[in-house]
Amino acid sequence: MNFIYLTSKKYPSKTADHFFVKEMAKAYGRILKDKLTLVLAGDTSEFFKDIKVVNTQILNEKGRTLYYLFWLPFFIKKQKLDSPETVFFSNDPNLLVDLIVLRKIFRFKYKICSEWHMLYDSWKDKFIVKNSDYLVATSKRLCDTILDRTKVSVKPDRFLVVYGGSNIEKYDSLTGRDLRDELNLPKDKILVAYIGMFKTLGTTKGIDMMIEALSYLPENVSMVFVGGKHEEIEEIRAGITDPKIRERVIFVERQDIERVPMYQKAVDILVIPSPDKPPFSNYLLPMKVYEYIASKKPIVYSDLPILREVLGGCGFSFKPGDSKDLAGVITSINGNPEVVKQKTDLCYQLAKQTTWDKRAQNVIDFLTK
Repeated sequence: MNFIYLTSKKYPSKTADHFFVKEMAKAYGRILKDKLTLVLAGDTSEFFKDIKVVNTQILNEKGRTLYYLFWLPFFIKKQKLDSPETVFFSNDPNLLVDLIVLRKIFRFKYKICSEWHMLYDSWKDKFIVKNSDYLVATSKRLCDTILDRTKVSVKPDRFLVVYGGSNIEKYDSLTGRDLRDELNLPKDKILVAYIGMFKTLGTTKGIDMMIEALSYLPENVSMVFVGGKHEEIEEIRAGITDPKIRERVIFVERQDIERVPMYQKAVDILVIPSPDKPPFSNYLLPMKVYEYIASKKPIVYSDLPILREVLGGCGFSFKPGDSKDLAGVITSINGNPEVVKQKTDLCYQLAKQTTWDKRAQNVIDFLTK
């Protein structure tokens, strides 16, 4: 199998989606060796020095889809990829449309595997599902939603649900370090944290609700929020009217992805406060789920079906949007160390089964079978 990982991303970059593609490409490379080719729009990084990369060197961000539409046929012919043994793999809907259109025009014989992190709520959803040879989704709920909304009949052996991924070695290597000292975090407080983007698709992610929970918690509990833009932090800080509550809230602007595990390991409790509204309530499964479970910290999450699908066996749930219920769960965690250890051990076992390499191996096994 010739595996062509097709993306229009440029590196280096700090977005979560760039990070996901980077880690998956490296994992595929470790398994497939020279049978993997990563195609990207630009690369001035050191991330991919161990794998075969084709850099299209697109200077203008606009028009990438059209550029690929004309560039791909020459690439396919030159690399002799017009074969059923070639699988083009992508989670970019525009590039997937390009691949489908080109296959119809030139009658290319390559296979197409579409990876799904979300729906795009356009004609592309149905078009891509109908014309993909294989489909990979990040959750069972997303898989069901795709099939329900597109109304396309897909044989079970064409669809794979695969969870992950995380780098547990990175988290384990931090054990024993005085991370609070390194990160200038208070050592005399119980730290409850949310670490990630403050907004997704313009929608806030429950941070205000977490701050409200402080009024139901003892004064030795503080909240830490890592990952916001400066203007987002200032907006939230301005909305905290109680000076005593304001003193118990710590904001940290967006960090380099390599420093994120340090914050996750430094705190006592990690929270996913997703509100009960789209896209969080239907199929959006944040990557932080797998980072959290690798941290060996108790995880508190909004009791939404998509989060329950992964964390139901090892996390602590609370009623979405209910700050008082969140505070009750946090209080319960602080008073039940045996239950916490049992849950965190279960999470860590799950993390070992959802590493980047295991995720990549599951996809490769699916395609080769």
